[in-house]
Formats: sequence, C-alpha cells, structure tokens
Amino acid sequence: MIAALAIGRRLGSRWGVALCVALFLFLRFRDASSAVMPEALAGAMLLIIVAALTTVSVWDARMAIVVGVATAVLFFVRPNVGAIALCLGIVAVWMRKSIRSALFLIAGFVVLWLPMELLASPPRALQEGLEYPMYLASTDYFWGAPGDNALPVGSEKWGSALGNWNVAFHALGSPDTRRQMVWRALHGVFGLEFYDARWSTLYATLREASVLLSTWLLFAALAVLIAVPFGGEARVPKGLGLLLAVLLISQSLVLGSLPRFVLPFLPSLLLLAVASLPTLLGTSALRRGMSFLVFAALAVGAASQRQILDREWGVIESSGVRITQTIPVGALPDRGPATLHVRIAAPLLPTEAGLQLLGPSGETLYDSREDLQRSRPFITVPLADTILAANRRGPIDLTLVSSGVYNPTHYLLFPIIPAPWARPARRDGSRDLSPASGVAHGALDWWAHPGTS
Repeated sequence: MIAALAIGRRLGSRWGVALCVALFLFLRFRDASSAVMPEALAGAMLLIIVAALTTVSVWDARMAIVVGVATAVLFFVRPNVGAIALCLGIVAVWMRKSIRSALFLIAGFVVLWLPMELLASPPRALQEGLEYPMYLASTDYFWGAPGDNALPVGSEKWGSALGNWNVAFHALGSPDTRRQMVWRALHGVFGLEFYDARWSTLYATLREASVLLSTWLLFAALAVLIAVPFGGEARVPKGLGLLLAVLLISQSLVLGSLPRFVLPFLPSLLLLAVASLPTLLGTSALRRGMSFLVFAALAVGAASQRQILDREWGVIESSGVRITQTIPVGALPDRGPATLHVRIAAPLLPTEAGLQLLGPSGETLYDSREDLQRSRPFITVPLADTILAANRRGPIDLTLVSSGVYNPTHYLLFPIIPAPWARPARRDGSRDLSPASGVAHGALDWWAHPGTS
C-alpha cells in the first residue's frame, strides 16, 4: 500500500491503483507467509525501498543514509535481497547524478551491517551459508547427488561446484546441457514454488488464477521495461528494472534457480514496470507496437523452453500409479537415433521406489531395475524407429508405471508444466495429477532430440 501511494503521488492515482491491484493479485506472497518464511517480509521491505528509489528525485545525505540503513536491515532478513537492494540503491542515486548521496547510502548500510557482521555473525558464516546453494546451483536441475553420504563436505563443495560448471561449459554443444542452462537462468523467475492450497477450495481456485496471470504479468513487465525509451520519467525505473532482471538471472546461476529465491523481487519488478508505463504510452505507435512484439517474443520463447515454467512438485507416492503423457504428432525427431528424457527421480538414493516407462503399444522402454545409478533427475530412453514412425502419423501415449516399495522415504518427485504450455498428462483413477502434493493439472517435463546421450 505504501509503495502504491508513492507511485500514485508521483505519476497519478490511476497508476497507484494499478500497482495496488497487481500486488494484491500476487497471491504467492500470501503463500510465503503461511510457510513461515521471510519471503513476504523481505519482498515488502524491498518494495518500499524500490518505491523510494523510483519516486524521490532529490537525494540529500539524510535520505540516502535512511535508505542505506533500511537496506542493511533487509540484508539481515534475506542477505541476497539486501545485497541486490544495495546495488539498486547505488545505481539509482548515481543515475540522479548525486555521487555524494551514493556514498552516504553506502555509509548508512555499512554503519549498521559492519558491527553486526563483526560482532554477531559466527566465523565464516557467510562463506558456509553460500557453499551449499552454490554447489547445488552447479548440479543437474538443482538436484545434486541424492543422499547425504554422496554430498561433498565443507570446502569440498567449492571444488565440486567448479568441477560441475567446467563439465557443463564443455558440454554446451549438447541440447540437454543447453536446455538445462536455460532452466538454470530463468526458472527462478518464471517457475513456481511448492504450496498446497487444498485447505480452501475457494482459495485454491483464486490462487490458480493468480498463478496463471502472474506469468503473463511478468512477460508484460519485461516487455514494458525493454520497449520504453531510456529517458525522462522512465530513465530510472527502466534502468533499475533491466538491472534487476540481469541480477536475478545472475543470482539464479550462482545460488540456484529456485522460485522462492526470486519471489521477493517480483513485486518490485512490477512496480518498476508500472512506473515506466506512462512514458511508454506517451510515445509513438511504433514504440508501443514494439512492446507487444517483445511480449509475444517472450511468450513464444517460454513455449519453446517450457521447462522454465515448471512447478514444484508432483509426487508418485505408491506402487501401481499410472501416469500417461500424450506426445503431440511430430514432436519427436523424424529419424533415429533419437533420445527421450523425462524429469522424474527419487529424492534419496538408494531407493526401492521402482518405475517403468511404457510405449504406445505397452512395450517397456525404461525399467529402473536396469538403471543401477539413477543419480540424475531424469530418465533417458532411446527411441525405436517404430515409435518415431508412429509419432509422424499422429500423437502417441507414453505411460509411467510405479512399482516396488513406496513409503515416506521411498517415493518419486517430478516437476509439472502448467497449462497452457503443454498437453496435460493424466493419472489413472484420479482427478488430480498429483493428489499427494495438491497439484491438479499439468504435463510431465519431457523432451526429445536426435542422437544418443
């Protein structure tokens, strides 16, 4: 509400109302509060700081110090959010051509942060806090090596992370690696964290609508920030918005592409877009048309890389579960050799939770009993020419069938691609695709490419 009032006072009441409506529709923050996590508090504090950076034109020493101290407080709520807020603050004040105020902002941050860091933080607290997420950020789809005994210990995580990134960079020619790199960069922004909304049918319905709308709002926000001219009232919000987008991608690559890491920043991204929108509407029709083209390009890009939109998590919780995924006509390669991947795995290894993948004629394409390692978060299946030929003629069905022993420590997890980005999968005997985690609809995250891997 404070941020909306600030924008309304600066740009006009209708823009403040527009921001307020957009923020109230962003129900993921209400979910974060229910999970007793600091995302909602950090997001609210950042929103007020970004509103000040956007709407205050004249920066004196007092204002800069207050914002610097507020940023330091935010740092102790969520260090990554506070660090990025500090970067945004320095750039915003610098763009107002007030280098002296930028120094006062830094001083306000340091005067609170430094004593707390020296006196209250345990030795190596920051380094140890970064080791684990930076290691996991270098693994396949933030999965790591399942099982505590398989994880590197202490400083070994740094070496393991560098080794994983080295392998990834040398494998960029592989379509699987390129696909995963796109996921690492963008899933944090466009994906969805786990939340079970079944405690209220009405709220679950509202939340689903909000989640579907939020993806398009983010596309629209980015389209506005990219298309608006870099000048006038939009100079600062455009600069901060594009900088924030770059920092979020960088954070996802370094710390892991988890939606809850990015969630506190998304309302501020919407604020910066709303602050830029009046300038865009006052430009030429060509410039406004460019924003629609950018919006369309983002939507098409997301459709081609739908893994960035996946939700956490679908669960196979018992033996005998059958999940059928329809593969649209022509979606598989025309000729062999060809390979299919499906993202599904056990969170801990070794596991007694078994899995088979059946082809359109009921033939076994994959059996976990023949996969001795199962250490990657996806299964790999070579595709026979008969399956490729059938897919050239029409859609085909592939079916996951669970077997073995399932209990609270032996089960399978799979991400879910939401509508309308993929043809939905269906679970035999259930209205919900994942009743154990409260996800009703969606598709498996599958992809196929020529060649073997």
